[in-house]
Amino acid sequence: MDNQPQNNALSESALPQQQFSELLAQWGELYAANYGKEPTVETFLTYKIGLSDLEPRFLNSAFAECLRTSIFPPNVAQIRAAYDAIYEHETRTYFEGPEPIEEPSKSDKQILAQLFKDFWDEHLKMPSEPMPGTRWTPNHGWLARQKSLELEEIERQVPAKFRT
Repeated sequence: MDNQPQNNALSESALPQQQFSELLAQWGELYAANYGKEPTVETFLTYKIGLSDLEPRFLNSAFAECLRTSIFPPNVAQIRAAYDAIYEHETRTYFEGPEPIEEPSKSDKQILAQLFKDFWDEHLKMPSEPMPGTRWTPNHGWLARQKSLELEEIERQVPAKFRT
């Protein structure tokens, strides 16, 4: 009876804590081999306090990243920075693009073709100028095209000193 878990919630919370402790022990040995210095009890305590809220699956990658990039044994802040970068990369959701557009039905295509035809039939009848047969000049404003051109020609012939 003593071997059975007393509470399901307690046994679930003990599993991540056990994983965390095993992870610290594993990386403590690897760091000792890499940096040539055995970690102290204080080092393990610092890691335990500073990193216990992190998920072991991302923490393992953070320890590995610090092993690759640090010259000296990493402190809690360096491990947390590596963890944040790995967590962000692994949990990022990517934009998958816009929803696919369904093909318009035959009747939709016919309606659109008729709308374009009606539009262009009406607009092709209209002149393309904003005010047909007129022309704007800075000195005279809007005038009939021929009259405007005649006035510009006269102005070119008059010397600048006589213009107002």
